[in-house]
Order: sequence, then structure tokens, then C-alpha cells
Amino acid sequence: MAEKSAFARAQRKLVAARIEFLAALARIQPAEISITPIEEEWSPLQIAYHLSITDGLALEQIRRIQEEDNPQIVNITEVAPHIPTDGSNPLSLASVLATMTAQREAIFRYLSNLPEAAWERTFQQEQWGQRKFYQFVNMLPLQDKMATRQLGTIGDRNIS
Repeated sequence: MAEKSAFARAQRKLVAARIEFLAALARIQPAEISITPIEEEWSPLQIAYHLSITDGLALEQIRRIQEEDNPQIVNITEVAPHIPTDGSNPLSLASVLATMTAQREAIFRYLSNLPEAAWERTFQQEQWGQRKFYQFVNMLPLQDKMATRQLGTIGDRNIS
């Protein structure tokens, strides 16, 4: 059996992690989706929103790695904007899910058009040092997994 392309391997990981996140989100009771469980924590809806913002920022970094020679990129988890808590921009589950879908589709569209050699391009990041493009892409499912764990913690707390 021939080895799958770099895109196919990455897509499988990205899809699996997103399915796990969406399953965890579905286990949250509708009445609790936008309730902040503890001060200084985000609601399940805010966690999903943050994930959609992170995907958008990741796509920007993906493009930079492909378009620039060995660029210095940012840690997207550190620059993702903090969720507004003053109610000035109310979130809806439908809009957040639509944004999440659109962002991930844009990432897939971009990645699917890359030649295999593009997955070996290098970049620099302050904490990680020099890395390869495929390593950056492989970190994206980790964002989903961390968000899934956060939802699990909220769900466990609500059951207790």
C-alpha cells in the first residue's frame, strides 16, 4: 500500500480531533453552552469561538511559511484575542460553528493544493526554534484536543 500524501495524513488528524471536539460540545446541555462555569474560565461557546479564531490565525501563519523564506512566526495560542466578556458582541452557537467550518475548510483548501516538497519548508518560532511546515500543521489538532479537554472538565464539573 502506498504511503498517503502529507495532506491526507494531516487531514485525517485534523478531522479526527475536530470530531472529538464537536462530540464534547454536543454533550454540553444547551442551557449551559454560554454559561461561564467559574470566574476566569470560558464558557463552552467561548471555547469554540476561540478555536475558530485560532484556525484563522493558523491559516495566516501557514501562508507565511509557504510564501516567505524561513519566516519568524508567532505562537497563535498566545496572540489569539481574548474573548470579550462584556456582552458587546454576543455569540451564537450557529455563527460560531459556521465560522469554525469555514476556517477549517479554508485550511483544507490551501493545504490540499500544496506539493509534497512544500511540507518541508522551514520557519522559526521563538519558543520552538526552527521547525518544518508539517510540524506546524501537526500542532493544529492539539488545539482541538486541548479545547476538548476543557469541555470535558466543564462537563465533569456539571455532573458532580
